Amino acid sequence: MAKARANNSKSPTMQQINAMVNASSMVEVENIIQQTGYGSLLEEVRPSVDLSQFEVAMKREYAALLHLYQRTAPKELNELLRGYSLLIEAENMNLILQAILRKNVSEDLKNSIIPVGKYGMRHYERMMSSSSAIIATDFIIDPLLRKAAQKALNMSTDPDIQIYHLSSAMSHATFMFLNQLVPNWIKKEIEIMNIETVCRGINLGIDPSAWMIPNNGVVHRNSRVLSSMKNPRDVLTYMLPHFPVKPILELALKAEKDEDVIPILEDNALAYLHARHYRNFLIYGNRGEAILDFFAIKKAMVDDLGRILFSKLKAIPSDVVLSMLFPIYRR
Repeated sequence: MAKARANNSKSPTMQQINAMVNASSMVEVENIIQQTGYGSLLEEVRPSVDLSQFEVAMKREYAALLHLYQRTAPKELNELLRGYSLLIEAENMNLILQAILRKNVSEDLKNSIIPVGKYGMRHYERMMSSSSAIIATDFIIDPLLRKAAQKALNMSTDPDIQIYHLSSAMSHATFMFLNQLVPNWIKKEIEIMNIETVCRGINLGIDPSAWMIPNNGVVHRNSRVLSSMKNPRDVLTYMLPHFPVKPILELALKAEKDEDVIPILEDNALAYLHARHYRNFLIYGNRGEAILDFFAIKKAMVDDLGRILFSKLKAIPSDVVLSMLFPIYRR
């Protein structure tokens, strides 16, 4: 934990983030990055030369740090980090399988992977070259994730429905595992995952109850009523008086278009969770779970730096960029 706090002290401050967002060029952003813990990556590749490779370098550094902590952590913390690695691996597998289903395997997909798997990027690339999603599941090393993916893909032949089942099954498997390890750390995230699962299922006309993560939360207790509703707005309206994080639902309900309700719900849920990880890491850093908070906010930083750098290429207004960033920086 002392190493984690020392590492976090090298992260960008809010002042540096604001300076990057308002910078006039990619080179100016690089000069600011040079002053942070990510400065050493500029020796490998500069984003002004190859932005995608710089993002890959950040993700691989993140994976290497996670692997280092797993190797050196005491047994109890090692188990927590193994659970967290499983969460990232589930995201990797989900991205690859969805791309195969959509026939959209690309270089961008490779750059999205955080290589926490046992056999590195070559293993992921072999998986991406599979002729079908079912064949690709043979490359999933973890039996829990492999079984979940195979079950989901066999539930339908419609790619859109397969993608719903796949996302839900991978989340279900991972959060069930984490719920055994760190039930308090994952408690609110399960509530959010469950309400998102219900909303997406209703949109597709699928009974979502099979993929809800069992717990004592309000969403799971109301699963039968929620599954019978006609649209996501009805779900959020019904749950609003009872949901533990009301602002997330309130913001989603303000969406002008029905198709924007779920994306707004997901975006604000992610921002809330990262803010919570950041606060808990700073305030409750003596808890074992704080190591998970640390890696959660480090992952968010990688995403944020990628967004800022991309915004320089596309000349996205600074106020828009700031609204896209997570609240995870030192004031």
